[in-house]
Amino acid sequence: MAAIVWGTGSLTALAILGTVMVLVARARRRWPLGRIHDTHVHVSRGFGPALVGVAKPRVVVPSWVLRLGPGARSAILRHELEHARARDHWALLYAGLVLALFPWSPAIWWMCRRLRAAVELDCDQRVIASGIHAADYGDVLLKAGSRSVGRWGFAPAMGQPKSLLERRLRTMSETKRKMGATKTLLLGGVVGVALAAACDTPIPTDVQDALVDAMVDENGQAVDAETAAKAEQDLVEAMKHRAEQTLAEATKQLPIIYLDGVRMDGFHDLEMGLSQVKGLASLDPDAIERVEVLKGPAAAALYGSEAEGGVIQIFTKEIPGTDIKVVGPDTPGATKPRN
Repeated sequence: MAAIVWGTGSLTALAILGTVMVLVARARRRWPLGRIHDTHVHVSRGFGPALVGVAKPRVVVPSWVLRLGPGARSAILRHELEHARARDHWALLYAGLVLALFPWSPAIWWMCRRLRAAVELDCDQRVIASGIHAADYGDVLLKAGSRSVGRWGFAPAMGQPKSLLERRLRTMSETKRKMGATKTLLLGGVVGVALAAACDTPIPTDVQDALVDAMVDENGQAVDAETAAKAEQDLVEAMKHRAEQTLAEATKQLPIIYLDGVRMDGFHDLEMGLSQVKGLASLDPDAIERVEVLKGPAAAALYGSEAEGGVIQIFTKEIPGTDIKVVGPDTPGATKPRN
């Protein structure tokens, strides 16, 4: 169901985007050509100022732009030409395609809206940097924003959307504030402390180098390489001895197993012993005569201190009509029982 809804939404968004592009292409063929400062532009009744087209974008201005003064017409034309030079129409088209692929994502919608705002703000800065005064350019923006009627979502347009006009005008009028001396010194101090801490942090080394660095005598002098190597060897031996002790303590907790009086060193030997009994591929419960379990002091009294974990004795019986034989003392891994 999610795949169906997703696919339907994407197809719908692509259909809307394609319809908008087809309508713009058809309208572009109907708009007459005009000229502003030796540049051919399309003249519409109310749509624009905007940049339309993909492969060969063309500036579209409404008819009222032709009645403005030379400075205002130049600012409007410069704005749209900057969009074309920076290929902003491609960026907005890519954003529309991504939005069509993920129409269910609020983050994509938000990023597309932010991209549209960033494109217009960046274009405003480039126009002002070209030599047009910010006050004159702001006046042109107000006129374009108040008189523009047509809206095409993915066409770079000077007066669209109107909600951005206040932010664009405020951005143009802001002056760059220089950082004060106090803030500069404070940030410089933070950077210096961070750099010193990074330089003072030791580089990770291997075990032997770490032991050499850690082992110093009372006078603060590092020990030689031979002493460090011996210390490393002693550390390895100590760790090995500790592991053997842990294994021995764990082994004491395991019960001793006897199969028909033959001691098995563990469950592994018991399985091997049973598998060597001819005809006992899987032990028939009828082949077991009885199982005796001794625990605690009783097991230790009979079998010694190593039987603290208990004793399990398994006794099998002869099965009539078979040649089954109980495992004998010659079984690998088996030992004779204690008296």
